[in-house]
Amino acid sequence: MSSDSAALDELALAAGDLLRREVTHAVGLGGSTRSLVARLTLADGSTAVAKQFLGAGAAYTAERTGLGLLANTPDVLAVDDELRLVVMTDAGTGPTLADLLLGDDAVAAREKATSWAAALGTLAGASRERVEEARAALPPHVDGWDAAAWLRDGLGAVTALTGGSPSGLDDAFAEVAALLEPSEADVVWPSDTCPDNAVRTPSGWVFLDLEGTTVSHAALVAAYPALPFPTCWCVAAPPAGFTRAMTGAFTTAYAAFAPDVTSRAAWPREVALASTAWVLGMSGSLLPRELAGGEESDDAGSSALDSGAAGSTPRLHPAAPTRRRYLAARWRWLAESMREVAPPLAAVGADLSRWAEASWRAQDVAELDGYPAFETRG
Repeated sequence: MSSDSAALDELALAAGDLLRREVTHAVGLGGSTRSLVARLTLADGSTAVAKQFLGAGAAYTAERTGLGLLANTPDVLAVDDELRLVVMTDAGTGPTLADLLLGDDAVAAREKATSWAAALGTLAGASRERVEEARAALPPHVDGWDAAAWLRDGLGAVTALTGGSPSGLDDAFAEVAALLEPSEADVVWPSDTCPDNAVRTPSGWVFLDLEGTTVSHAALVAAYPALPFPTCWCVAAPPAGFTRAMTGAFTTAYAAFAPDVTSRAAWPREVALASTAWVLGMSGSLLPRELAGGEESDDAGSSALDSGAAGSTPRLHPAAPTRRRYLAARWRWLAESMREVAPPLAAVGADLSRWAEASWRAQDVAELDGYPAFETRG
């Protein structure tokens, strides 16, 4: 018996004991080096999902907190704090948003992406009344991730690369950083709301992988449909109107809970600034390893953009962009989309784009491919 098989058997046994029901079959669902996840079949034919966190860290607390507080997520069936084990309802085997975007049905992909954004807006909005509960339950920095430091490091990395700071950058960056401060617009959310972490079910979207659950300004959540997908491997060039429709759907759904936030003239600007925060932060995360040109470790729970040698194609999916193409695309977005919102930030994007064009091969800075679902077919 392999060690993986033995671990799966132990997980099934522990989950069965928690549920006080017999587990007749268990199938591993992948996960990462941080956790073991399995779909369990029970004696009556029903299914559940068990997730056990390995080693120390706050991910277990974050997952349990998120499942307990957030709408549109699995329900908790049982927990064992000593084993760091959560047993939850099974969202099923329906398509993820990533499956739809990488598929061949443009109508379904567009419609379901819009409904995904609305479901995310509902998740965020419904959490407003649970923010203080989340703050009390979660550590200040889940597994040591400090958003403010991450953002500062990102700005430092890109300005060091270009060798200068445009006039007015300090004030513009202060606006971005202000979104990380506690505010009335704060919500609870999973933080890793990538297209492969949401499953379509008969009753709507269910968001999975809540081990990064945190409290953030709602605009940082809205950036996922707006950019789109700032931390995700399944990022490509969106078709015309795609991000506008998703951002609108998110805002409409969120507004049902927070009209005081979305009715302000500042809301679209905050979403743009939040998107910039993700661009800067991800640049700071990816640039050092890209410039070092070394091999990076990866697991199935992290962004594919974090894997592979410099400029190489990440291994999780052939549709994923290389780090260089991802960065070049985000820097172009910064240069173009922030031109009227915050010119100093747009200038940083333009400087980065010029640097990339001068330093990397043409294929490394080429426009991202489109999502397969929207490709023209003969």
